[in-house]
Amino acid sequence: MPYQLKMGQLVKEHPDCVLIALKRAKQFCHWPCLHPPRLEKLDLLKGLNFVVASSSTIGHIYVSAKQMRNLFYHYCIATPSDKISLATNIRPDNCKLSLEEVRRVHNCASPGHYEKTSAVKFFTAILISNSFSKPVKHTTTNKDGNMTAYEFWQWRAENFIPYDLLLVGRVLFYHQDGTKPLPIDRP
Repeated sequence: MPYQLKMGQLVKEHPDCVLIALKRAKQFCHWPCLHPPRLEKLDLLKGLNFVVASSSTIGHIYVSAKQMRNLFYHYCIATPSDKISLATNIRPDNCKLSLEEVRRVHNCASPGHYEKTSAVKFFTAILISNSFSKPVKHTTTNKDGNMTAYEFWQWRAENFIPYDLLLVGRVLFYHQDGTKPLPIDRP
């Protein structure tokens, strides 16, 4: 929540802060929020412990090593050079899916944005907020030949989209050429 705390403090300390903005800033500083600040109702996670509620969906955004560094260091899920932020419920530890299949299904969900397998070698985990589009299902085929439908959510990126990241890392998908995933190290 470091982004939220900084942003909330700026709003609360502003001399022209209206009452509704002050109320939203206090909420924004107190509970984890699933989107950037706004005056409309906030999509908050409330509770004494910050265990993910069963109603919350964990999504994974797959990116290249360079994109992951940008997202991690800027506390965001999209940068100005990105056209969209695409999240899915495909788990990064799914060893039955190949990098090529994950890239292919991402290209189905967002044509032209995932042209190389390097674009899906890293991930960040987030909680899906209501700012994302309604989920669209796309089907993958694993190495056993079984087909599974996964959900994809989009958020149009026009600028930085500040967001709290739950986890970042390297995926464990296999390579179709038979090689195993690389050992986990720094990108």
